[in-house]
Amino acid sequence: MIELKNLEKSFGGKKAVAGVTCSFEEGRITGLIGPNGAGKTTVFNMITGLIKPTAGSVLVNGQDITGLRPHKVARMGIARGFQRMRLFHALTARENVMVALPAVSHHLIPALMSTGRKKAAMRAEADGFLEKVGVAHLGERKASELSYGDQRSVMLACLLASGARILMLDEPTGGIDPTSREKVLQQIIGLREQGHTIILVEHNLDVVRGACETVFFLAEGRVRASGTPAEIEADPQLTKIYFGAGHA
Repeated sequence: MIELKNLEKSFGGKKAVAGVTCSFEEGRITGLIGPNGAGKTTVFNMITGLIKPTAGSVLVNGQDITGLRPHKVARMGIARGFQRMRLFHALTARENVMVALPAVSHHLIPALMSTGRKKAAMRAEADGFLEKVGVAHLGERKASELSYGDQRSVMLACLLASGARILMLDEPTGGIDPTSREKVLQQIIGLREQGHTIILVEHNLDVVRGACETVFFLAEGRVRASGTPAEIEADPQLTKIYFGAGHA
């Protein structure tokens, strides 16, 4: 479980996150939603060590990880998916997943140049992670040849290959067509069923409704409400903040 206690972040004179306290339960999909500039991505960046909090703490299963460097956070089983794709386009889908394997990422060049049984074992392991998200058939395709939706699926396989049990996904369905969006949604639900804990920043409310069991609504750097997606949507004040005064 991840717990945030009075988490704050200021940039100059602007307070981007103003005392966020919430928890993300193990084995569940929890959403962070809110208008642009609410502080959602800044919260993600503080959890994963990309930026240090001005105040407050981040705990994982009771252990304080506040301010740890990103590679140390990753070794605790937390993986971050970014809004922009971070695949190696010149490599195949399988090779991208191989790069994410702990045995490879720590010794990249020797691992990728290995041959024989060792290379075959890494290929098989990578194929297993591609299979978990339903895209094993894309293993030989270069990332540059894949649709944006399929690249999202390969990115999920890479996160799994890192050994993470907690997946932090920032806009995982952003910029993809409705068919691909539904595919990624089902992959995320499938990962929860496999025992992963998932924290989701997502603007598409269909995805939030379909995936999230609990939602935290952020506005102006604070948690304004929490509950099920239906409970959040039923609050007219929150929908006004999210959509604007003209929303019906």
